[in-house]
Amino acid sequence: MGTNVKQDAYLKLAKSGQQLTDEKAKQLIYEEFGFDISRIEIVREVSTYEVNKNFRTRKAETYQREPYYEATDWYYIRFNVRGSVTWQWEATDGMLREYCC
Repeated sequence: MGTNVKQDAYLKLAKSGQQLTDEKAKQLIYEEFGFDISRIEIVREVSTYEVNKNFRTRKAETYQREPYYEATDWYYIRFNVRGSVTWQWEATDGMLREYCC
């Protein structure tokens, strides 16, 4: 559940990468994965979750994250795609991963 990218890995990218505007982030998502630009919403908050002894999940930590780009195989963008259902995603290092909760 939550982010698929550890905070220290994100901070390393943020230190050397270029911060993307919403427009540039949406364009990259369109070019890499084909989502309709008009349906993309950039999200700047992610969380990690933990499971307690009763197997219930709770939010452990929350981070603010801007979209960053360093290379075609080293970037990070958290976004939603709106439609009849809203899908939550993280695009990172050339991969598309589902973001849950």
